[in-house]
Amino acid sequence: MKMEDVNDAVDPSIESEQKMMKLMAEMQVQAQQQQPVGNVPTINDANTIDNIGVNIKPDTNVNYWDIVDIPTKYRLYPDGTQITARPLKVLEIKKLTSINEYNADSVVNDILRKCVRGIDVNEIYSADKMYLLLWLRANSFRDNNYVVGFTCNLCDKESSYHFDIDNIEIDYLSDDYDPDEIIKLSSDDTIKVKLLQIKDEVATTSFINRYSSLFDTSGDGIDDELLALSFMIELVNGVAMDPLKKYNYVLDMNPGDFAALTTRLQDTTVGIKPFMNVTCEECGGESQLGITFQPDFFLPRTKTK
Repeated sequence: MKMEDVNDAVDPSIESEQKMMKLMAEMQVQAQQQQPVGNVPTINDANTIDNIGVNIKPDTNVNYWDIVDIPTKYRLYPDGTQITARPLKVLEIKKLTSINEYNADSVVNDILRKCVRGIDVNEIYSADKMYLLLWLRANSFRDNNYVVGFTCNLCDKESSYHFDIDNIEIDYLSDDYDPDEIIKLSSDDTIKVKLLQIKDEVATTSFINRYSSLFDTSGDGIDDELLALSFMIELVNGVAMDPLKKYNYVLDMNPGDFAALTTRLQDTTVGIKPFMNVTCEECGGESQLGITFQPDFFLPRTKTK
């Protein structure tokens, strides 16, 4: 996503470290000056990036806000869990601009550890993780001058919109979802599955580091999707397995059982969708804009006035 302003944008040639740090310092002051005003907003009356999905909760040092709206609806967390978060700081914004396909998980997880309270970050569900990151992005830039530029796919003209977490499409956890459901396979095995958490992402990385040479020797290597599926299996016939046994269990699964299991899991899609609905300023048409995490998504250009 390329951030730019359609009118008075900062000169794109500004690249010196001194000017960049000055801009980031100004952004930090804006974030630190966020204060609750008037009545405490709720999810029902929140409709801007200033307050969407939060109840402002004052703190003696920093404002941590209750995050009300997450894809899992808090149903999978211990009773009474309330995730709170504060706006991003300058060093955290700068770190997010370094995201690439190799370090994305470690960078995002580190940022969440710094900004989130109320839960061990390792226990956060992956379905909620990206929502929390977008929440941090939306609530760290309160100035409406921060806009996202895009090319309308209807009129093919350049347009822009204010980034708003309310535009994100979310697949919420179904009210029918049963986390204790036992699935019976045609082999008569029974399995219990779970949604992935950040701790599982960390564990899959450790698995790859530990066993990649073993599977490379076999000529097949480690399949990332099958590995993730294996970490979703919590119990087999009521017994927990170590990660290597679970991965081999998936590899040896009856094809019919594998198809049935993956279909069941696809029916339990939870999390943010990889696009946002935006309205073109030129033609008024609505488009779907893909969400990508390029550096200027986290450090946008801003108007000079």
